[in-house]
Amino acid sequence: MRMERIEEILSKNYKFGTGFTKNQVLSLKVCDMWAGVLAEIDGRYVGESKAVKFKEGELTVNVASSAVMMELEMLNLIIVEEYEKVLEKELIKRIKYRLGRVG
Repeated sequence: MRMERIEEILSKNYKFGTGFTKNQVLSLKVCDMWAGVLAEIDGRYVGESKAVKFKEGELTVNVASSAVMMELEMLNLIIVEEYEKVLEKELIKRIKYRLGRVG
């Protein structure tokens, strides 16, 4: 059985104006894409980080340790470029990392 991606579920079950705003759907989509985008760059950090919020161009990512935070900060530009390639838009202006729950 194939698992559906969150954007597929949302697009089928929710129309704009029926519970989710366009920005909320976009936030869910951007956060859901984090693992795939990061895997394209460096898969070591997929299990050590999780995108939790996207609002007004800022993506907030929880990380498991300060070491992972430093490593990902060094990859910021590459991560933003990969998002631009996948989304075909410049949506992410800043990535904010914080220590937090990733599982």
